[in-house]
Amino acid sequence: MQDVIDPDDIHTTFDDIAGIDAIKQELQDMIILPLSQPQLFVSHSLFSLPKGVLLYGPPGTGKTMLAKALAKESGIPFINLQLSTLMNMYFGESQKLIRALFAMCRKLAPCILFIDEVDIFLSSRSHGDQEANAQMKSQFLQLWDGMLSEDVENKYGIVVVGATNRPWDIDKAFLRRLPCTFLVDLPTEKQREAILRMILKDEHVQDPSLIPELARITESYSGSDLKELCKTACVYPIREMINEKRKEGYALCEIDMNCPVRPLCLHDFKRAMTRVQATGKAAYNYSVSSSSTAFIDAILSHGRNTPSRKNSTSEEIEEIREEVD
Repeated sequence: MQDVIDPDDIHTTFDDIAGIDAIKQELQDMIILPLSQPQLFVSHSLFSLPKGVLLYGPPGTGKTMLAKALAKESGIPFINLQLSTLMNMYFGESQKLIRALFAMCRKLAPCILFIDEVDIFLSSRSHGDQEANAQMKSQFLQLWDGMLSEDVENKYGIVVVGATNRPWDIDKAFLRRLPCTFLVDLPTEKQREAILRMILKDEHVQDPSLIPELARITESYSGSDLKELCKTACVYPIREMINEKRKEGYALCEIDMNCPVRPLCLHDFKRAMTRVQATGKAAYNYSVSSSSTAFIDAILSHGRNTPSRKNSTSEEIEEIREEVD
């Protein structure tokens, strides 16, 4: 039904994620420190561990990676919920699996329950929903509510983390249970430079000054796109070495693969850009549409502890619109 990963088996840390320092700092203050150093918060009666976190943004920006690093840094188990296994053909079986899931969370607490593509599982309920799906959503929310009501201050330490590319498709009832929302957006030029330096730190690069230039010309590339771009660029120096040896009459099996390979140059990356293009912007449109406006309403009234739209200033609403845009 799900993958339960021990924190010792997670090899991703916050140091492996570049370009989102502000989000990492917020997660450290709100989740990691309360779990790892609870004595720091004993004198603060107003503080309680958040019950839920929503990471939303374009594909490939590191939402899943961030959730795993959160579990690693907190030193707690990471439960990766496999949604497909909850969809059981037999009536009532899905509800049993959900009850078993929450029972396991209590047993493993403190822990992180991660739901990727949460918009698919907990999408807005409608009259068109199949009865089994509607019951499964209701069961999940009821059990989550039960867990929250019996542990108001979240002393169990069970944190539900959802990730999505389409936050506006999530049921508002679920959004209300996710008080912490973070936009993991496409990286800026400065953030792309930090990501590229991390990706290329162990590679032989001809001139380190090419990294700022590469960051400049890769607008709209996600972190995942940049990694794929660098992997593709690394092939070209190897290809050149092999072609040179074959021109000298060597068969492929006769070439010494320990032969020196020239360092990476900017031209390699520009060639790679013809094959690896920015997918984040094309796959995810943050323009304010009717659907994203509904998400703004939900965040204004629930997720960000801000006033409802009726009582919000135009500046507050525009701030949220800019986040979603």
